[in-house]
Amino acid sequence: MAVAPQILAIDLGTSGMKAALVAADGTVTGWAERPVPLVVLPGGGAEQDPVAWWDALAEAVADLGREFPEHLRAVTTICSSTQGEGTIAVDANGEPLTQCISWLDMRGAAHLKKQFGGFPAYSGMSVLKIARWLRLTGGMPSVTGKDPAAHMLLVRDEMPAIYAKTATFLNVLDWINLKLTGRTVATVDSILTSWVTDNRVATDIKYSPRWSRRAGSTRTSSRRSSSAPR
Repeated sequence: MAVAPQILAIDLGTSGMKAALVAADGTVTGWAERPVPLVVLPGGGAEQDPVAWWDALAEAVADLGREFPEHLRAVTTICSSTQGEGTIAVDANGEPLTQCISWLDMRGAAHLKKQFGGFPAYSGMSVLKIARWLRLTGGMPSVTGKDPAAHMLLVRDEMPAIYAKTATFLNVLDWINLKLTGRTVATVDSILTSWVTDNRVATDIKYSPRWSRRAGSTRTSSRRSSSAPR
């Protein structure tokens, strides 16, 4: 009996990498997982090694291949779901220049307030700039420094040599997709918390070059998942 086409489902959380083989009707053939360490640093830092993610995925898929070889050969689709709001500086060859600055990392908070301060202010951020953010994007960066808008400023201000070599900043999902496809792209959800996109028209979400400059970096990934690679 022929094996039904399979989906390789990837789930990368903060604690580890999980992979599953799932049929189109939702039947789960099997799954495997590998832990991934989180490194906690002084001053509110939290990082993970993106290469360790990729190695963990390879090991989990190898486990599935040993147990379900025919089903693994029947994979026609890969579905990737990951933790969000992590940031990786990547060079022109797609190689990581930094560890992933995790969504738990708060070291960029002071840099965010320095970049977007002004009077009158709310939580250290210019009220006028907040109003422009809300109008354009529907939101604003977390003042905790826990999203990519602050992470990119952290790299720019505290790691200038790395920033000079950075071709692109990628969210977690974007880096996994780069490894799977060789394409440097973003989805409309993965780019959201960089807060540099014009989200006023849901069917035409695009970068705002002006706001990218104001945010302190123009090195975010390509416009959306359907766009051509850079």
